[in-house]
Amino acid sequence: MWTGTLSPYGDVDYFSLNAHDGRTVIIDVTTLDEQGRPTENKAQPAIGAWSIADPPGTLPPAVNSSPFNVTTFGMTQLNAQFSGSGQFRIGLADLRGDGRPDYSYRARVLYGDLAEPSRVSTLGNLPVEIDGIGFPAGTTVTVGSTNATLLSLSSTDLLIWVPPAADGTQSISISDPASGASVTLQDVLTYGAGPNDSIRLTQNGNSATPMGGETAYPIRVAVTSADGSTAVGGATVQWSVNSAATLTACNGTSSCTVLTDDSGKVETRVDVGAIGTATITATLAPASYSPPKLVQTVISGNATASDLSLFSPRVWVAKGATVDVPLTARLLSSGAR
Repeated sequence: MWTGTLSPYGDVDYFSLNAHDGRTVIIDVTTLDEQGRPTENKAQPAIGAWSIADPPGTLPPAVNSSPFNVTTFGMTQLNAQFSGSGQFRIGLADLRGDGRPDYSYRARVLYGDLAEPSRVSTLGNLPVEIDGIGFPAGTTVTVGSTNATLLSLSSTDLLIWVPPAADGTQSISISDPASGASVTLQDVLTYGAGPNDSIRLTQNGNSATPMGGETAYPIRVAVTSADGSTAVGGATVQWSVNSAATLTACNGTSSCTVLTDDSGKVETRVDVGAIGTATITATLAPASYSPPKLVQTVISGNATASDLSLFSPRVWVAKGATVDVPLTARLLSSGAR
């Protein structure tokens, strides 16, 4: 926020701003009289915005249609959206070009730029910092259509507590209730799996498993970003199996939804319930994308008169430690315990 004077004749004041694609900005200009009070009897503000690369003399792609175009007395407002990233110029002038010494004004730019971190778990309930300029006292923030809790506020930084949301991108809106101004950071925050993320099998090899037993090795998948290497934590993965089998990750049922860990991985073992093959499917964020990305693997079940199946819970042991590890086995005969 700053004050200035549109004088002498033809004077234009400029303000430069670094901005990103998909953001909106609001410029408020309030004309003032000799006592510093709002007035509509002095300058008639014209507000324009250009890319810094536009040649001199280029008409502004964004300009207010008329002065005093909002209900707040003495205020003129320009609401613009950036269609690219870079440096931009905002110009303030008097529509009539009179340029008198008593043509003073107070201006404010409201703009939100970046969110950090830009990706969070679908569980939400995490702090996210938003930087920008012109954040006033009383600022409110929404993520998608849900209000976020404001933790701290300065004119250039907001710290919010984000709510849970489904996998995908969400826009953030920043509002000033006092003036009614609101700006948007479009698709700036990704929950869980983004539209360009991928899912792949990282472990799936199992020999035939006795009916009534559990696969020796887990089926493990990993979710990564578009670069194929950056892990995506907090993404939704749906496990399912199409045969008489159940999944340990689903507490002994045939399907469930889980979230990837910080390394972007989830895993399950399979309790085999019949002779033959069973197909296990891991689907990435099926509620958010259509068609969703998925991976599949097949296991096989067999049975003899005497089978021994070992159940293999994961145990973490510190290096150098000596521990007793209990093993659980099941004796089976043609699938019967």
